[in-house]
Amino acid sequence: MISLVAYDKTTGEIVEDGAIVTSFRGEKMIFVRATRVNEMRYGGRRSGLIVIREPDGGFSLEVYDNVCNLEVRSPEMEAEQ
Repeated sequence: MISLVAYDKTTGEIVEDGAIVTSFRGEKMIFVRATRVNEMRYGGRRSGLIVIREPDGGFSLEVYDNVCNLEVRSPEMEAEQ
């Protein structure tokens, strides 16, 4: 199983599960986990998916990492390069 890591694009810091993140709309959400990354090593666009949920325990949803200014990476794939 490939582990995925989410990074804050502004600070470059790793975003831990349970951290508060802000969407492009200014909504505070809780980062649950990174679920997918498409690195497109040979050209094209890189994309990642994350799961976030409402702070009050409400709904969860899976969105692109850019929604919260994050970048999902796979440490295993980076080590191969």
